[in-house]
This record gives sequence, C-alpha cells and structure tokens, in this order.
Amino acid sequence: MLYPIFAFGIPIFLCVLYCLFLGIRHYSTIPYLSFVLVIISGFLIVLSIQILNEADRVGKQQNLTAVYGYNPSLLWTTLGIGIILFVISCIIVYKEWKTT
Repeated sequence: MLYPIFAFGIPIFLCVLYCLFLGIRHYSTIPYLSFVLVIISGFLIVLSIQILNEADRVGKQQNLTAVYGYNPSLLWTTLGIGIILFVISCIIVYKEWKTT
C-alpha cells in the first residue's frame, strides 16, 4: 500500500477523474453529477487516511524513506488535496441545491 505507484498514483488518478467530471458537469445538464464530485473527493480522503495509517504502522518498524524512496510527510499532501476538493464539491452542491 505504501509503494509510490499506489500511494501517489491512485490519488493522482482520482484528481484527474475529479477534473474530468468537473468538466463534464460544466458542459452537461445531468442533475446529480455534482454529487459524483463529492463521492470522488470523499474516496480520496478515505484512501489518504488509510495510506497514512499504514505508513504510521509500518514506520514504527522500519525507515520508510530508505525502503520506499520518498519522504512519508508527502502523504499528507494527498489528504490536504482531498479535503480541499471535498470542500469545493460541497460548495458546488450547496449552490446547485440552493438555486433549485
């Protein structure tokens, strides 16, 4: 779970997927597409928390920088990005429901 492909690749994929659905939402009239943005960002938050918990568990036994080749503090950026996207998604959903 702490390999760079998983720890950073899947969050990058989720961010790209978020941007894709954000663009589709902008040009589409599908009513609940904004809720998909909340789900994607929520999944990014949960995944980041799981990776951070795994890093904390494994980090007590071995040096993560030497084993995996990256600084474990970089894992906090994926959680921060997830929280920011979640807040943006909630604002979008609130504005859409307020106008309806």
